[in-house]
Amino acid sequence: VPEDLLVQANSLGLFMRPIAMFFIGPLLGGVLVDAFDGAALAFLAFIAWLEGHPEESLALSRESLALARRLDHPPVLTLALMFAAQLRRLRGEAEATEELAVESLALADAHGLSLFAAVDGMLCGWAQVEQGRFDAGIAGLHRSLDAYRAIGADSGLPQYFALLAEGYARAGQ
Repeated sequence: VPEDLLVQANSLGLFMRPIAMFFIGPLLGGVLVDAFDGAALAFLAFIAWLEGHPEESLALSRESLALARRLDHPPVLTLALMFAAQLRRLRGEAEATEELAVESLALADAHGLSLFAAVDGMLCGWAQVEQGRFDAGIAGLHRSLDAYRAIGADSGLPQYFALLAEGYARAGQ
């Protein structure tokens, strides 16, 4: 991993850890520090992607997933899977995106994690469109956008509306 990314990760960790402990501590229970480290790895994977290090981003994403699987804590694993699916979407890897998002969606549904379920549904919809399953993908994007908005979420809405617009464009509509 390039040194500049490690410096950014350390800065992110020093700044975010107290905030994360306050806000997401109740959700994650007794695995907070390890969970935060897994989430930090997922964020670092995005930083690596944005800075033009695609292979490092993939390695960091895999490391985040491995840590989450070892913890065997559904909310942590759901988060790591969702971020991994997002990264695979950015890489244009529809099949991998769908596989990760489907696994995350099953966990989110089983444990009442409605925000994660909505995002995972949008990732599945995008992946279906990319694989030529236009009707299913567009319908999934609509359902998931509705669910996302129904819980009061609005962060990232432009990105998710863009996925829907891209879906219609790819379907020739």
